[in-house]
Amino acid sequence: MEFQFLGGATEVGRLGMLLRQGPEMLLFDYGMLPRDPPQYPMKAPPVDRVFVRVGDTDTAPFDTGPHASRVTYTEGQAVLQGCARLRALLADASSDLPLTVRVQYDAPRREDVAYFCAQVAEVEVDPETGQVRVHRVVTAHDVGTIINPVTHQGQINGGLVTGIGLALMEELAFDEGRIISGHLGDYKMPTAVDIPELETVLVPSSGGTGPYGAKAIGELANNATAAAIANAVADAAGVRVFSLPISAEKVYGGLHPA
Repeated sequence: MEFQFLGGATEVGRLGMLLRQGPEMLLFDYGMLPRDPPQYPMKAPPVDRVFVRVGDTDTAPFDTGPHASRVTYTEGQAVLQGCARLRALLADASSDLPLTVRVQYDAPRREDVAYFCAQVAEVEVDPETGQVRVHRVVTAHDVGTIINPVTHQGQINGGLVTGIGLALMEELAFDEGRIISGHLGDYKMPTAVDIPELETVLVPSSGGTGPYGAKAIGELANNATAAAIANAVADAAGVRVFSLPISAEKVYGGLHPA
């Protein structure tokens, strides 16, 4: 990641993948936007004086991509380190403009860090058809400092919708080795009419290893959704389904065994 101070503005070069939106938003939130101390002690120029330049494969070194909740740990720490180095150079009267700082941060693999999520689903099961309808999902998350509340909630909502699709609809079907659900006409995914009431409970806690004590959120929101829906179906209809998706055919078969 490259930072350049031009004298009246700051330019941030985002070295990595193209066609990305979330990380560029996070760059402003990590130390680049003015915050109130002591939680956000690094002061910064106004947002209209900070420019994010997205790197490409011609100007950027290799980057493995935005997966496994790694953006918070890698890019966030790189931004903080870059800001600190720029501040040190700006404090040095002998520094010449423009100032350029390049930071590479490799996040260590931590085996002693765990984050938690608990989910409860409320479902309705039609005993005549086996059809399952989800009415409500409550998801509770162990969180540290939330860097960007809007994108944080977006990760949770998106994860829940993904989990609902995994639980009830999505199936890559095969027939004699050939995929027979190879387009969206046959491979079903949730639409707006399929989304139930979503309720989020955030449980603040310490121990986050990201910037300002941030914790991961990317994958946690969809890990438990299918299990929560399966447990709700078992509670409502007495049918335990052990394979996904939890289709009407499987539930009907459990309700009316041959």
